[in-house]
Amino acid sequence: MSNAPLVTVCIPIYNGERFLEEALISAFNQSYSSIEIIISDDKSDDDSLLIIEELKIHNQKNFDIKIYSHERLGLVQNWNFCLSRASGKYIKFLFQDDILDSKCVEKMVTLAESKPEIGMVFTPRELIVNDGMKVPFGVDILHEFWGNLQPIQKGSSLLKRRVLVKDPVNKIGEPTNVLIRKEILDKIGNFDCNLAQLVDWEMWLRIISCYDIGFINEKLARFRIHDKQATNQNFIVGRGWDDIYKIWLKVLNEPVYHKVPLSTRLLIKGNLLYRLVNTLLKALPARKPDDLRLLSTYIKKAIMS
Repeated sequence: MSNAPLVTVCIPIYNGERFLEEALISAFNQSYSSIEIIISDDKSDDDSLLIIEELKIHNQKNFDIKIYSHERLGLVQNWNFCLSRASGKYIKFLFQDDILDSKCVEKMVTLAESKPEIGMVFTPRELIVNDGMKVPFGVDILHEFWGNLQPIQKGSSLLKRRVLVKDPVNKIGEPTNVLIRKEILDKIGNFDCNLAQLVDWEMWLRIISCYDIGFINEKLARFRIHDKQATNQNFIVGRGWDDIYKIWLKVLNEPVYHKVPLSTRLLIKGNLLYRLVNTLLKALPARKPDDLRLLSTYIKKAIMS
């Protein structure tokens, strides 16, 4: 691609020594030539930074590599730190556990460049399952829950599909299989640090509500599932169960979602109230006052939305 736009590959890490080598080499092996790599270390106490230094010999295309090591920010703020240091026209995340196909960036950029209204491009991803983890139904085929997808579609057309509110709610996937046009973040904001589990899905909703969406029906990324990754740890400590309620309330109330059609708002509100009441009834026997108060607050907000 002549005059290839710069792509920032963001690699936020925290104690990633177990799989970091595979991830980083997959970044160095990209067929696309105009890449900078931002590595943001969230105060790791393992050998992650040492591994990065040793792997620089694989950077045969001489991609510009910027390594930042800072005080512990937490998962989402570390993602946003990467964004704050990115210079590229496009953002391509790569998590420390995951792997990119060698043509991932090239193919995504080609589609994104075909139409300036495209806010993001996503692809299916292949799962790598470690540690005997059980994979919930449908996790390997998230994109198929949308139904028919075109190479380019209006985000508003996805919002109008009734499957929007059905599980699994995140029908795009993780940041590793998504390319974002950086300039749109100035309008819609960074990742929401108030969320624990569905941070990426809330961002995708913001993009879907404002821009066209590109889709490449090829598995151009590999997403690893193992027992030490942050998403599984959030579930273990009981975090993230209420993210879906927070997200739907954001869609109903915050200005960034003003383009969401009325029919979709009604669909979301009905589904939200159903989920909340159902969760409240299930929580009653446990008699957890904090959970009950929070659910009651969400129900009131949903009714008023």
